[in-house]
Amino acid sequence: MPSLNGDEVGINSYLDMVYRLPIHQREKPVPLGVVSKNYRLLDHHQVLRTIQESVANHKMDLQGVRVVAEWTIYGERCSAPQ
Repeated sequence: MPSLNGDEVGINSYLDMVYRLPIHQREKPVPLGVVSKNYRLLDHHQVLRTIQESVANHKMDLQGVRVVAEWTIYGERCSAPQ
């Protein structure tokens, strides 16, 4: 498996490296972490769409609901602020 700088690195059949792809032409991919091949990675949009559909299907009253979340600097994780 070639690394981002072209060096050869070892292969781990149990893990995948996760990168944030460049947003701008001058950027390079940013390594975010390592994840088990037993995990399924989900796009943020897919997660939000699923939540939206679930809320709509359960006919929840959202007038008083306020949702706040924070993304890490490279967008690899989000969490609710404490």
